[in-house]
This record gives sequence, C-alpha cells and structure tokens, in this order.
Amino acid sequence: MVAIPTHGWFKVNVDGLVLATRPKVAIGGVMRGSNGGWMGGFDMMIGMSNIFQVESWAMLEGLKLAWAQ
Repeated sequence: MVAIPTHGWFKVNVDGLVLATRPKVAIGGVMRGSNGGWMGGFDMMIGMSNIFQVESWAMLEGLKLAWAQ
C-alpha cells in the first residue's frame, strides 16, 4: 500500500546503498504529488562509505529536490 500525500502536499522517499563486496555507494529518491503521480527523482554514486553519511546525503538530496519544486 502506497501512502499518498493529501492535496497540496508531496512526498519524498530516499534511500542509500553500500555494497559490501565493492567500494560502491549509491543514493536515490523519488517525489510524488497528491495524486500519486511522479514529480521527479534522482540517483547518483557518491564516495562516502559510512551508512550514516550515505543516508544523510540521500536526505539532503531529497530536500534539495523538494525545494527545487
């Protein structure tokens, strides 16, 4: 079940990924509007390895995406 934001609001979901087998770190996110439609998103490779830093970076990029809208 997908939670859809109320009218006039939007929702941003973000996540980070650290691969234990390779030195690769990625983040991504998606923004949906009150009708559940896709409003934007992002994905990128970053160079941090600490999971706290990775999740924090994902939240920061999600906030930047929201602010741009």
